Amino acid sequence: MRKAALIGSLLFGALILQVSIFPWFQFFGSIPEVVMACAILIGIYAGPNTGAGAGFAGGLIQDLFLKSPRIGVAALAFTIVGYGAGLAERTMIRSAPWMVPAMVLGFALAGGVIQFLAGWITGAQVSAGRVIPAAIYTAVVSIPLSPLVRRVCDLFDEALA
Repeated sequence: MRKAALIGSLLFGALILQVSIFPWFQFFGSIPEVVMACAILIGIYAGPNTGAGAGFAGGLIQDLFLKSPRIGVAALAFTIVGYGAGLAERTMIRSAPWMVPAMVLGFALAGGVIQFLAGWITGAQVSAGRVIPAAIYTAVVSIPLSPLVRRVCDLFDEALA
């Protein structure tokens, strides 16, 4: 129960940052996917199952909060990247400080492509030109976000012990 509350609070805080602060600081017309970054980081620090659950919850919260016409697209993308990040973490080189932002960049690109394709298939007006800038911005934002997410994941690991 505590684990779900911690992850939920983290995801909700990320969504608030994403919709209130970052629209003022766009990068080539894109804002970072802070909720996706949290799902990826949770996957890295807590494993694939927790990353997938956090991705689904965060994506669904984002779809509902932003009144997305295609509910479930972000949930699908964030679930896949959260799970994938958890699996990829097993082969990650821990000593390289650039590895976590590089993983976030790769998975944010994958998540952006999934969202673009799902939107295109369902007939939504989507722009492929924002996928790369948003992924880069998401990776940059993940640098200060990473220690916070790691600490939250350590907290619920301590609670389970």
